[in-house]
Amino acid sequence: MELKGVVKSIKTKEWQGKTMYNLGVATADSDRLTWVGFGLNNPGVREESVVSFDYKENDKGYFVGNAKSIKVHKDEAPPAPTPRQAASGGGGGFQDRQASITLQTAFKVATEQANGLLASGLFKPAANSKAAKAAAIDAYFAFVDQIAARLHGNFMHPENFEVRVLEQSGDDDTEEQVTKTDGFEDEDLPF
Repeated sequence: MELKGVVKSIKTKEWQGKTMYNLGVATADSDRLTWVGFGLNNPGVREESVVSFDYKENDKGYFVGNAKSIKVHKDEAPPAPTPRQAASGGGGGFQDRQASITLQTAFKVATEQANGLLASGLFKPAANSKAAKAAAIDAYFAFVDQIAARLHGNFMHPENFEVRVLEQSGDDDTEEQVTKTDGFEDEDLPF
């Protein structure tokens, strides 16, 4: 049998020191992913690739793909998502991955910044009772979420970040501060 669709997920599993490969493929005739195992054979495809390959059903009812038969259809558009896939956000694509990567980066940076505030003593969670510790943990994560949301917005829309910073600064005398030397002369420079 042949299966054709869009690779939506690639899963690997370590088994006895070897890597096993499975593909989750979205087909035009189903609103669920069809999972196909390739055993130790790396299918060599990426997510969002339109592929076709031969497969069979084994004795246990699992689909087993033939890695040698895989064809990547570069010039074909992926099949249109079913209404259920569209409602669940199953469209995937570059923008979804980019937003996900950017959000992960924002959380990493936010956690580092919050940890820096903890280390400096500027952010002090309560340390007394169990309830106070739980509240402090909730406050910490709320704080990380707040920083991450701001960073994510800045990362995804840098043009808005620049406008917001310039509007918030609101100092009309910035130029004066930059050009004012307060008696500083060029001969005072060490080079």
